[in-house]
Order: sequence, then C-alpha cells, then structure tokens
Amino acid sequence: KIVIVDFWATWCGPCKASFPGMQMAVDKYADNENVSFLFIDTWENGDNVEANVRKFIDDKGYRFNVLMDLKGKVVSDFGVSGIPTKFILDQEGNIRYESVGYGGNDAKLVDELSTVIDFLLEEKQSVDKL
Repeated sequence: KIVIVDFWATWCGPCKASFPGMQMAVDKYADNENVSFLFIDTWENGDNVEANVRKFIDDKGYRFNVLMDLKGKVVSDFGVSGIPTKFILDQEGNIRYESVGYGGNDAKLVDELSTVIDFLLEEKQSVDKL
C-alpha cells in the first residue's frame, strides 16, 4: 500500500488547520485499497492524552486512523523536527514525499498529496505490466 503518515498534536494550530484538507484526501481515497492514511499523534503533554486525542477527533467528526506515539519514538525514527509533517511512503516502504507545515489551503493540500499518490499508483501499474 501507499501510506500517508501525518504527524500532529492537539496543541498544534497548523496541524488542526490542515485536518479539513486531510479529511478531503482521506475521503478521496477511501475506496482505494492500495492507499492508507495514518495520523500519528505525538509530543502531547498532560494527563489522559489518549482520551483527549480521541475526544478531539470524535468532536470534530474526523474519520482518521489515529495512532499514538506516546514516547516520541516514531516521530524520532522519522527524523521529524516540527509538526505537522506528512510523509508518503510507496508500496515498498520508501519515503517518496515529505511536507512540513501547512500552507493554509485545503484544495492545494489535497492536490499536492493526490499528485504524489496518483503518480505512485500509476508507477506501480506500469511496473506490474512489465
């Protein structure tokens, strides 16, 4: 699968601002079994982190697959220095795209991600035909 990984936190304004666009991208590829989105919550503070994150996602109505990076290991393994950071991994697990921050335009975010995702889907089809 192509996997889109989005590192974020509930205290991160740009992370939360990007979520409507990310929901649009999730919806666009919802029926494609070759594309998967993972939202990795990291660098949270305070008590009841998991419950607070779940409440935030549920209250906003996002349909995200959220994983918790409570110890910061995954974010460290990816070499993330700021959030939001999004990666697109190809079908072999190679990082093929990285984006740090959020430009403030949901449609542009969806277009950016879609360009890479569609390229990787087409690339895989071309290789499979050989």
